[in-house]
Amino acid sequence: MQGAAPITPDQVTYSVLPTTKLIVARPAVVSALLPVQRGSLFQPEDYLSATVDMHSGKRVTFADVFKHPSAARRAIAHAATDRLYATVKCMHNLHRSDAIGLQPKPGNYRQFALLPGGVTFGFSGSQTSCGRANVALPYSVVRTHLTPLGRRLLSAAGASTA
Repeated sequence: MQGAAPITPDQVTYSVLPTTKLIVARPAVVSALLPVQRGSLFQPEDYLSATVDMHSGKRVTFADVFKHPSAARRAIAHAATDRLYATVKCMHNLHRSDAIGLQPKPGNYRQFALLPGGVTFGFSGSQTSCGRANVALPYSVVRTHLTPLGRRLLSAAGASTA
């Protein structure tokens, strides 16, 4: 998206929640980001996510929430990567080229939920090389990238739209 302001790390909230379920259920939207362990104990930790527009009953995808998905993904990837490198101690010694799982590719940003704190993205341990992590991007950070449906659902989820 041309003319969009870059997202800076101080606009992003980060937390690692290994046992917390991130869920919002409202009349207009149900959205969840659930930490899971896939397969055996030796497989990487991961997230599963789903967002449903309760007006239509349809599952919502990244492209439904963000206009110009490639441009949105680039801005989100930049902010998420900066914040992870700033806050996850074991990532401090990793070169950014090692963060293949954080590059702005569709598969890297498929696990997300619309929550009161904004859009929260989940990353597996293999994506960060430092264990499962999630990054919440407040409404103010993603606002310019949202579709009308994305704005409606994020507002319905309880995100501050001020």
